[in-house]
Amino acid sequence: MGSKCCKPNNPLEEIEYKPNIEEEFKYETFDDILNDPSIKLKSKPKINFQEKSINLKEIIQKKLLELSENEEIKIEEIEIEEFNEIIEKNNITLNILNEYNSELNNIKEEVEEEEEIYQVSPLKFTNKNNENEYYYGSFNNKGNFSGLGTLISKENNIYKGNFKNGIFNGKGIFIYNNGNYYYGNWMNGKCNGEGKLIIKDILEYKGNFKDNKREGSGIEKYNDKSYYNGEFLNNEKNGYGKFIYSNGNYYEGQFINSLFNGEGELNWIDGRNYKGNFKDGNIEGKGELKYNNGDLYKGDFVNNCKNGTGIFIWNNGNKLYGNFFNNEPHGDGVFFHENEKYIVKYRFGKIISYKMAFLEDNTVETSKFVETNTNRN
Repeated sequence: MGSKCCKPNNPLEEIEYKPNIEEEFKYETFDDILNDPSIKLKSKPKINFQEKSINLKEIIQKKLLELSENEEIKIEEIEIEEFNEIIEKNNITLNILNEYNSELNNIKEEVEEEEEIYQVSPLKFTNKNNENEYYYGSFNNKGNFSGLGTLISKENNIYKGNFKNGIFNGKGIFIYNNGNYYYGNWMNGKCNGEGKLIIKDILEYKGNFKDNKREGSGIEKYNDKSYYNGEFLNNEKNGYGKFIYSNGNYYEGQFINSLFNGEGELNWIDGRNYKGNFKDGNIEGKGELKYNNGDLYKGDFVNNCKNGTGIFIWNNGNKLYGNFFNNEPHGDGVFFHENEKYIVKYRFGKIISYKMAFLEDNTVETSKFVETNTNRN
């Protein structure tokens, strides 16, 4: 039946970046830096914000360079032109940044009221394996990335947005080196709140996230033009939703782990309609199937087939109450044709015996083939 929905892998499981600056930087406040005897300053100056920013930049770089001698990390200042050239080398990344340029320009710097923020020149971090990371943006007085900034990882992934104490926090965009990206809200280094996830040539998701997973309400569109609109839990379709196939067929109802489960309705573009129970993506349980020629079946289903007891009503009014197996009448049944009643026995869809009975003949009760809960409005 093709009722299983696309279940792409979650690309966000590993998105969490916390630089080593917090571990390496032992100062709590700007004054602690100025009071450090290892940093030779003639006196503790009274300076304005701009001067303080410049001094902090120099002090941060100097102290990190001292610390890096033991950590085998080299830290140096680079020109803004060089920083921009690194981004421009990746045309996919640049195009995505340009696409969100207006939104990114409107992102406000999200900082605590008591937090002091300083802008510094672009920095280059080189580890012992000669792998580079780059950062351009704001630091707080503890020496951690805070406020607005842009981070380029050694894998050439790029984050642009808000930081708090060295981790992603607030509005921002994370772009993978293959062009996949997430744009939206972050909290504690993870996708949280409303956001948009693009996985190239597979899907586009817009909705709610919790700890890097799709959770809450959202819309997921696939490259074959099918899409899902509904509820998510733990990165899977869970709850009530609607899945529309690229050919126009659609399912609406309950999902568990991205499969049709529970009460639902399946509609085909050729006019067929099923209402009833589903299990693990298949029609299973009690239900009602209407055919595009007017025929109708009410009864039991197993694995997408008529299996168990049920009623089949032809569009000419004939009725069969009986047992079914793999979509065919099988076993005892009662057949009605106009004012005639027949006691019949089927074997895999073929009549092997029958006898005519008066309508008032209750030798075989039709009620044994139909339970009241098979009748659905």
